[in-house]
Amino acid sequence: MPFLLDLTGRHRVTKALRVFRFTDFPGGFNTASGDDPADVHYQPRLKVDEVGSYRRTLFGRNRTNGVAEVDRGSLGLDNTDGGLDEMVDYAFDGYPLTLWSIATRAKPYASKAVQTTATVEQIEVSWDGISLRLRSRLAHLDVPIQPLTYDGTTVDGSKTNAEGTLELKGVPRLLLYGAPRNVPALLLNRWKLVFGVGHRLSAVIRVRDKGVIINPTGQDFPDLASLMAANIQGGRYATCLALGLIRFGSGTVLQGQVTVDAVEGATAALRTAGQVVRRILIEQAGLVEGRDFLGSDIAALDALAPYEVGYWPGTTPVNTLTVVSTILDSVRGWISPDRQGVFRIGQFRAPIGNPKRTFGPIELVEDGGVGLQLLATGDENNGVPTNKVILQHTRNHAVVTEDALAGDAIVNDPDFVAFAKQEYRQAEAENPATLDLHQLAKPMTFTTCLVSAAAAQAEAAERLALYGVSRRHYAGMVRSQFADVELSEEAGLMLKRFGLAAGKSFAVTGAYEDYSAGTTTYNLWG
Repeated sequence: MPFLLDLTGRHRVTKALRVFRFTDFPGGFNTASGDDPADVHYQPRLKVDEVGSYRRTLFGRNRTNGVAEVDRGSLGLDNTDGGLDEMVDYAFDGYPLTLWSIATRAKPYASKAVQTTATVEQIEVSWDGISLRLRSRLAHLDVPIQPLTYDGTTVDGSKTNAEGTLELKGVPRLLLYGAPRNVPALLLNRWKLVFGVGHRLSAVIRVRDKGVIINPTGQDFPDLASLMAANIQGGRYATCLALGLIRFGSGTVLQGQVTVDAVEGATAALRTAGQVVRRILIEQAGLVEGRDFLGSDIAALDALAPYEVGYWPGTTPVNTLTVVSTILDSVRGWISPDRQGVFRIGQFRAPIGNPKRTFGPIELVEDGGVGLQLLATGDENNGVPTNKVILQHTRNHAVVTEDALAGDAIVNDPDFVAFAKQEYRQAEAENPATLDLHQLAKPMTFTTCLVSAAAAQAEAAERLALYGVSRRHYAGMVRSQFADVELSEEAGLMLKRFGLAAGKSFAVTGAYEDYSAGTTTYNLWG
């Protein structure tokens, strides 16, 4: 299969962008005057026969849940004559790369098909070649979700800012998503009694001091200056929701740790995993809905999992990819770029028996008898059906012992006291009969961002149905011309072995494309 490669770099001095174009066609490939781009030449330097592979997965190699991994690959260029030495004058890290396939030189340029859209990690230049090390577009999310930090300049009573004292200098500013419970407020101006909760809030539900509820004034101020200038009644608090701040009235004597229940997203329907991730992708990652990810994917996930979530990272540095994956994983969600580089989002589910393509002896490559391999999974139970799912939910972000709470809280609010002493609540779904057949069956524990016991119970039942029955995990190597099944879609297997004579459908969780061999190895689970 002939290939065309578009590789973007930026000149180190002039900062000009340039697209380098290469092919494995002998003599190169020229676009026509009516093509877009018109009349450009693809140099015959692409070495897919020596170096050329790319792996894509939903969750990481051999896994069906958890935090996504940035997939990787490589391509090679011929530089025997030194004709590409000028590439050392360009930066390629983080810039896009697209690998196309085209049937023959005689076919129109517009007939090319995308094989891979990725970003370049770096190039390695040797005497006779250049190696391109690739990363998937997930690398765009593998950066700090909060690049802004506190200045640590609120060091005396004359200051009217809210940047914390020196120990907060360089600490990431607080973010809050959805509806996390019992968040420890961060003291940002001890003289004005200003605390931080998040970056933008829809409402503050309740504030506690050492477990005792503090009443609000009902005032919300649009900015820091007006919050600082306000006359707030002692023993109460006002808010600046736009900045995620609360301020207590002068003369208020705080007894201990201040904790807050706050929400981001005006309604519960805007605090689902799908909606929270949508806001993160737009506001923090700078992605464009409809171009970089699809609103229809978010709507579909909401329909399957209309559950409220809460996420609060505190002052710990964390990457956007980790946050997005953690929130999505709460409802078995995943995010992965497709061949065109569009971030697709969905929910991992068992196959329903509707394969896009079925692989048999014609499609599978029998490479020494390993065209199809039965594998163990990388999940917690190693492929053994679980007898019990334990699902952690409704995280308490400020765990305390009872003696750290005020007496009024202990006497008047026993439910909160019980809540405050443990980090998570648990929902369980169990099938003891599994142990009758699978003696090594054991519970599987999942930690989520769900904030509803009912939602957690429903999700636990779904996971028991998913992992509580026998599933198989295959690696199937197929010829590339048959590799038109995307991640998360279903593919069938029909062979005389392994009980597959009648055909069986599997979910595609990964694909390893070997351009030099002209093969794609699918990870199939079901």
